[in-house]
Amino acid sequence: MKKTTIIFLATTFMILCFSAAYASHFNGHVYCDENNEYLENVTVIATSSSASYSTTTNAIGYYYFGLPCDTYTISLDMTTLPSDAVLINPSNNGVTFPCSSTTIRQDWAIDSATCTGAEPFCGDGNLDPGEECDDGNNMDGDGCSAHCTVETGGDGCTPGYWKNHLDTWGPSGLALADDFDTTFGTDYFDPDITLEQAVNMKGGGVKKIARHGTAALLNAMHPAVAYPATAGDVITAVQNGDVNGLVDFNELSDTCPAE
Repeated sequence: MKKTTIIFLATTFMILCFSAAYASHFNGHVYCDENNEYLENVTVIATSSSASYSTTTNAIGYYYFGLPCDTYTISLDMTTLPSDAVLINPSNNGVTFPCSSTTIRQDWAIDSATCTGAEPFCGDGNLDPGEECDDGNNMDGDGCSAHCTVETGGDGCTPGYWKNHLDTWGPSGLALADDFDTTFGTDYFDPDITLEQAVNMKGGGVKKIARHGTAALLNAMHPAVAYPATAGDVITAVQNGDVNGLVDFNELSDTCPAE
């Protein structure tokens, strides 16, 4: 009985220690306030009294921190934004939060008039007029050519795959509970739906847009899928309400991350 008690107490202690290891969670998006354009490669900083951590936003302006329990000030490295960028919400650069048992969401809205950087060019990661795609580089063979035209071939996994393999979403940076309209910068659903609900939708119209748009974004952002469209291309297609091209791309591959 004594041995069993010791094992139980030791196990409980290990569980409590593990749970406390990462107890402060923060996430959010950095975007332009009027056109909802997400800003990629913006450095976000989390600073406590004893340490400082940083991460960068991904292709849909998303960032995430999982940190030891502490009080943190979340801020942006303004040098990674256009030189004249102005914060709208929050208007001050630096918001402080105590340790919390729930994930704290902190979005950053930039005045759209100050969101513009250099002139558009092929390879800047944004889908500009005259471009079929833009994956942020000028290389052939990755689904988007050096001249920003869509290349044939590539990989793509169906909505059915993604809804039945929820454990493979992690490397994409997308979470099951992420809000669909917030992720895509749209206003399709009231009440709101999550990405998990979106990929499980059946039917046509906006349900088709949600289902295939979510699958396409997972494909575009997952490092194990050589998808022939960028996250920016996918978001633009969803915002335009035309996902027919994405439907074809989502059926390119018989081999997906867990298979």
